[in-house]
Amino acid sequence: MADIKLDGLTLASTANSKAVLDSDVVFPAGHIIQIVQTVKNDTFVGANNTNEQLITGYNCEITPHKSGSKILIHYAFDTSASQTITARSYIERDIASGGYSKLTGAMGNDPGGSAGDPALSHAGTTHNWLSLRRAGIYLDSPTYSFGNKITYRIGVQSELTNTPIYVGTTQRDNSQYHPRTASILILMEVSQ
Repeated sequence: MADIKLDGLTLASTANSKAVLDSDVVFPAGHIIQIVQTVKNDTFVGANNTNEQLITGYNCEITPHKSGSKILIHYAFDTSASQTITARSYIERDIASGGYSKLTGAMGNDPGGSAGDPALSHAGTTHNWLSLRRAGIYLDSPTYSFGNKITYRIGVQSELTNTPIYVGTTQRDNSQYHPRTASILILMEVSQ
């Protein structure tokens, strides 16, 4: 195994034919250590109910290279429906396969009762031909152990039975004037 050293301190070594930074190497705060992304090119049509529904294939995972890093999340996706509707989207996080939970810091507060659940964004529309962009950025501060995989996923919820949410397409998906769009989820490890 070859090492890169400076004044006797190991900066990097090789593992599985790759250079791996030693755990003592310190990145200046705010620097990007790694970037991963998921691009979902196909469409999603939710079920005909009012349950929370994960957008199939719209998740992204990252294994931080350093302890104590933050994760900068960028998301962008388009939603539509067959009629004017109120709907919501939400985001969840899993650390080390410990189970998903809502990423509440990235969503609005919970007013309690039936006044509305916290949301990442609105997910409804006003016309069946109209697709609306949902996009945002959030800096997450997960608590994890070195080597843990962190996964983020996004879902939607319709207010009406028999009015599913469309992602990446419209209900009228029948001509060149109703283009299909990609859903993008980017994760950046940010040093602290």
